[in-house]
Amino acid sequence: MKLRSCVASTLSVISGITVLGFCATVQARTFSSSSSGIWGVPFSERVNTNPSYSVEESAQGNIFSWGNQSIFGTGPNFLTFVGSQVSNVAIGSSFELGKVEYFNGSVLYGTAVDSIPFNLGLSLQDNNQVLPQTSLFPGEDTYQAFTDLDFSIRFDIENTPNIFLDPDQNADSVVITQETTNFNFRLDDKEYKIEFLGFSQGNSGTISNKITARENTTVTASLYAKITEEPEIKRIPESGSLLGIFLCWIYLFYRSSQQLSQFKN
Repeated sequence: MKLRSCVASTLSVISGITVLGFCATVQARTFSSSSSGIWGVPFSERVNTNPSYSVEESAQGNIFSWGNQSIFGTGPNFLTFVGSQVSNVAIGSSFELGKVEYFNGSVLYGTAVDSIPFNLGLSLQDNNQVLPQTSLFPGEDTYQAFTDLDFSIRFDIENTPNIFLDPDQNADSVVITQETTNFNFRLDDKEYKIEFLGFSQGNSGTISNKITARENTTVTASLYAKITEEPEIKRIPESGSLLGIFLCWIYLFYRSSQQLSQFKN
């Protein structure tokens, strides 16, 4: 066979493989999510030397209350979390983890808290694989279709002394600390990262790391997160390199055949 015809045949085969590769489609992975949360034991520093708080479960969700409001009659501060269920969570898109209700009450100086840990439980179900495939070997699953995750997030409380005429200056805030916003997990031998983006308060359409309430008012905000797939580090030879090696091998084979033919003659 001549070198030109051999190369042409090789290129034809490689082109066919390439076309088949591009024709294959990969279905994008999506998840269904459900969440729940429990408030932990708060931290009290600085001026809050005599904190007052309680945690209770109600029909409205898990409630954390703090501050002594005995002489004000407004009720204590409180945070309520209600988990959400989302049926179509796409990789790289934000989704709602739950709703947070925050009431900023008037409490005695020194009885508030400075930060609150929040334990979030998140269940993820792969929509592309409803049930795990069963391996031929007992005790081994070839695919993990769901996972239960537990995260610990810290919320800092920004308290004001309520000495200003402007109600916005007397407002208090709940802030997600930056050091507890990213977590990694594995599912089906792939690495993912979940990033807690922050709050979207009311119908603002914007996401912030804090929610703010004026004195003796209640605000509601949604807590959002995002899942991204971490890149795998693999060394894959470039298609051009493979083609060059293959053509070089054909050329050497052709030259060897030519030299052998001349030697016989």
